[in-house]
Amino acid sequence: MNKSHLLLVVLTNIFTLLASTTVSANIVYDINRTIGSNEITGYIETDGALGTIGRTVVVDWNLDMFGFFGPTAETMNPSNSDLIFFGAGFYATATELIFNFNQLDSIGFISDTGSRWCLGGVDANCSSPSTEVLQISLVTESEPRVGSEVIGIASVPAPAAAWLFGSGLLGLIGIARRKKV
Repeated sequence: MNKSHLLLVVLTNIFTLLASTTVSANIVYDINRTIGSNEITGYIETDGALGTIGRTVVVDWNLDMFGFFGPTAETMNPSNSDLIFFGAGFYATATELIFNFNQLDSIGFISDTGSRWCLGGVDANCSSPSTEVLQISLVTESEPRVGSEVIGIASVPAPAAAWLFGSGLLGLIGIARRKKV
């Protein structure tokens, strides 16, 4: 085994190791929901934890609520609203933020003005069981929900397989060049 072949093997192994290393990074989930004539858009950012998540996993949010009163939006973020969790019906994957309306759980974003976005399970504090509620000022809209629903979608980063494919391709190019010489 000559030096160039050994170098190629070492580089391929380094790229493979990098591809298999998982780094936990924050994930931003885009929110775009319609509840009756009201709408909520924005984002929820987590610390990257996957599976069932709680209040400490959510690191930031910015949610604009629009109602039938017109184009004026009320914004909820950590400086003017609170996030309340009851139970474990909220969970995250690398690409989706999901709420299970069949569990005995609820999540609520509640602003200083009293407006709120509430996701409620079977035995929840959101007006009635298994509902999604968006209350802007004094106008409340709610819709019944069943089962698990995707609440937010994350942009998908390049998978680790791309690193692995790239390193394999470099190895094949190196072997082909070596055979030509």
